[in-house]
Amino acid sequence: SKTDIGAIKSNCKVCDIELTKFEYIDVQEALVSLSTDEKHKSNLKDYAKQHHIKHNPHIPESDCFATMCLYRNLLKEFGEDFLEKFKHMC
Repeated sequence: SKTDIGAIKSNCKVCDIELTKFEYIDVQEALVSLSTDEKHKSNLKDYAKQHHIKHNPHIPESDCFATMCLYRNLLKEFGEDFLEKFKHMC
């Protein structure tokens, strides 16, 4: 998500690491776009629970695994063109 990208940028700055430009797909933004509730709110924790994905929130390895599963599922269900709408340049 954009929040994670912000943390990566901040950590690179603190550690004096030059961050090269890259593209990313904001899967959280994709989840929000698919949300049917009136607040259009969605998060990885809820998605993982609904799809029986083992996930311990805020544990980096667990967040990474759950995000990979989310990406794979979105790709399978909606296709590459859908995900391209959520591609951003950093």
